Amino acid sequence: MNIIVPKELKILSSLFALNGTPLYIVGGYVRNAVLGIYKTDIDTAADSTPEEVIKLLSGTQFSCKEQSKKMGTLKIYSSKNFECEYTAFRNEQYSEGGNHKPITVSFKTDIIEDAKRRDFTCNALYYDIQKQKIIDFYNGQKHTLEHTLKVISDSVFESDGLRLLRLIRQSAELNFRIDAHTFNLACKEVDKLKDISAERIRVEFEFMLNADEKYGIGNHMLAMERLLKIGAAKYVYKTNSVKFKYLRQCEEISRLTALIIDMGLKEHDVFVFMGAKGLKFSNRIINKTTLAVSAFYELKGSVKSALSLRLFIQKYYTVLDILLGLKYKNIQIEKQLQIMRSKNMPISLSELNISGITLMRYFPKVTANKIGIILHDLLCFTAKNGNLNKQNLLLNKVGNDIKQNKYL
Repeated sequence: MNIIVPKELKILSSLFALNGTPLYIVGGYVRNAVLGIYKTDIDTAADSTPEEVIKLLSGTQFSCKEQSKKMGTLKIYSSKNFECEYTAFRNEQYSEGGNHKPITVSFKTDIIEDAKRRDFTCNALYYDIQKQKIIDFYNGQKHTLEHTLKVISDSVFESDGLRLLRLIRQSAELNFRIDAHTFNLACKEVDKLKDISAERIRVEFEFMLNADEKYGIGNHMLAMERLLKIGAAKYVYKTNSVKFKYLRQCEEISRLTALIIDMGLKEHDVFVFMGAKGLKFSNRIINKTTLAVSAFYELKGSVKSALSLRLFIQKYYTVLDILLGLKYKNIQIEKQLQIMRSKNMPISLSELNISGITLMRYFPKVTANKIGIILHDLLCFTAKNGNLNKQNLLLNKVGNDIKQNKYL
């Protein structure tokens, strides 16, 4: 089978061939090419060490950057905006457990030895660029065409727990089924995930949440459901019991918030799930998600009237995109947003026709720490009527409030 190979990669392969070394494309690019997909990074491999490759490519159109000396990986670039990753043939030895980090790495000259360290048969496909031929030791091409993920050996998960999450993630991205034997092995070895860092789990989890975006053929719900079925959810969700409702119906932007709601977490639980003792998301994402979760429960509870919905929109305008994506009362929110826009009602302080500097100039006796409170009160005031968003009316409102000693 011939696959599409970038021109620069053909030139690179020719340079290897002149040195008597075949260069292979390996893994996802070959697998995806079998499926007719050319939307993936290019990984290459050969029996040359990184030092030999750097020497070989010296003075050519290609340049190299070492990625990991221990793992034998390089980034290879050309002057024509081409890049690929190169890895020397190798095998790896791991300590007991699922740590993911090999304790020893040995460079090899045998392609079969390199193939033995791969995870799934569809990822153990090699393409000889010069001979235009797929090298397949484990029936990976057949399994790819059957849309099936299958381990190359029973020991795949024993020393690398992260492969359990990659199994789930790749099956969802490719919309593949998981071979029954592979599924049973994953269930058996699932506790290897206890040795994987929260940061690595979070990265895989985020990929899973967006699995349908990777190649345009995936299904993120497959990943979420398979986490539960395999028993891996306790290392991601911290529970093995989730009933998916909002996650099934929501837009992409709302998936993390929807999952948290489906998990039954309230705003005070979000940090436990996402923070330092959980998946270690950034503070920015934690804060935004917490606010969105808070907004959802408020919307579900106390927001009933049109005015309360407009006040709600002003309060949570920074996460409105997430709330609309949840598809809960989104029609009502959109209707009030349209009304607010048509009637010049501000939804944020930046749209208020008065500033803190103006307030301080007109009311010098008001202390600086009260200015924010006044601006917030004025924003709520304008939710009643868009015609109130005029500087003279807003100044009159503050003046009257001050006469009643409200801000002094």
